[in-house]
Amino acid sequence: MELFSTLLMDATRTARGILFEVLPIAVIIFGSQLLVIRKRVANQHKIAIGFVYVVIGLTLFWSAWTKPFSQLEKPWPPS
Repeated sequence: MELFSTLLMDATRTARGILFEVLPIAVIIFGSQLLVIRKRVANQHKIAIGFVYVVIGLTLFWSAWTKPFSQLEKPWPPS
């Protein structure tokens, strides 16, 4: 149980960091769409869902990249 909570806390911290890194890119893209092109963004709900998928995917990738299962404190799967 301790391993799961550690992984969950690491993933939450990573997701927060990734969100703050990806958010300025989204703001620039949507800001230019609204302020320069002066058109409303179509399919806003689909774009929002895609944005959430990107953050989840990057979080899973980065979590696995920085701390693979072979380097965890306890062996996986637990015996």
